Amino acid sequence: MKALLLNNKEYQHILRYKQQQLAKSERQFKTRQKSHHKNAKLRAFYDLCDHEHHPVMYSVPFKCAFSFYLYAYLKFNAQPFEFEKGFFEWSLSKPITITFGKIARVAGVSINTVKAAYRNLSHLVS
Repeated sequence: MKALLLNNKEYQHILRYKQQQLAKSERQFKTRQKSHHKNAKLRAFYDLCDHEHHPVMYSVPFKCAFSFYLYAYLKFNAQPFEFEKGFFEWSLSKPITITFGKIARVAGVSINTVKAAYRNLSHLVS
C-alpha cells in the first residue's frame, strides 16, 4: 500500500472520475439484455428482493447474469445475528437453507442457471 499526498483539486478529480466510472457501469448494466429493466421475469423476481445495494455492485464482473439477482435475494432473506445496535458496521447472517429449485421456480429460470450463479458468487467471495 502506498500513501499519496493529494491537494484538494486532485482529490476532487479522483472523486469525479470514480462517480463517472460508477455511472458508466450502471448504464452498461441497464443496457444488458438479461436485466430487470428489459426482462419481465427478472423484474418480478427483483421486486421480491432487496433493493438496498451500493452502486459498486453494478461494476462487479459477474460471469452469470443471474448472480446479481441471486445476491439480492440472499441478502433479502438473510437473518442477521443480533449485535449491539450501532456498534458494528457489518452484519453476519445466520445459516439459511438455499433451495435451488424454489429459487428457480420463483425467478422463472432453470436450476442450472441458479447453480451457476451460486458458484459464481462463491468464487467471488473466496
